[in-house]
Amino acid sequence: MRTINREELAAAMKAGAVTVVDALPPKPYAERHLPGAMNLVIEELERAATVLRHDAAIVVYSTDSACGRAPELAEALVSAGYRDVRTYPEGIADWAAAGLPLESGTGTAGDDDQLRALVERWAELERTQDADGFADLLTEQFTGIGPVGFVLNATQWADRHRDGRLVNHAFEVTDLDIARYGDLAVMHAVETQRTTARGHENNGSFRVGLTAIKDGDVWRIARIQLSGPMIEPGQRPPFAR
Repeated sequence: MRTINREELAAAMKAGAVTVVDALPPKPYAERHLPGAMNLVIEELERAATVLRHDAAIVVYSTDSACGRAPELAEALVSAGYRDVRTYPEGIADWAAAGLPLESGTGTAGDDDQLRALVERWAELERTQDADGFADLLTEQFTGIGPVGFVLNATQWADRHRDGRLVNHAFEVTDLDIARYGDLAVMHAVETQRTTARGHENNGSFRVGLTAIKDGDVWRIARIQLSGPMIEPGQRPPFAR
């Protein structure tokens, strides 16, 4: 497992180049933690998908080099597909001994970071055809609206990947824009796919609108709506030709 020292971590935090994760239980985390650190314990590893982006540079710490929580969580994150994970072995004891600032109180990842991770997780599930993964991602009242007007509930949306009628060979979401209104988030992005639907190619880029609702500390997707295929300015859509 790669590591980072105090000076390197302080510089990366100042530059906003890392996501810092405190692997200690909630009580010691609330008492003191590194500035901006989120709390994630190994016992709640499944929550990582809703608070951490897979492309983020992540640094995990705990008490000190004798505490096994940081390396255990870091290894689990790597196994879960997070590509850039390091530990700060000396931990919060070293940080405090150097007289560097600490924070107190409870907290999680910022809402915008959670929402970006949520959308990234959605794209990953579509790309990998992981039908079972949608259960933790979508609300019970989820509605999905496709580019030709079909309307699906959460079970039907996941089942697209079970019966073979939809195969995503590539699936990417870019240009994400987020607007939050309390515990409601309205987002739009560009979704680009290389897809076979019912035996026919359905490739291209689409505008996608997503609505997410915050349930406690966790954001979930309540609605996805796809536009028709995007076209170049001045180009006429197929139905108008």
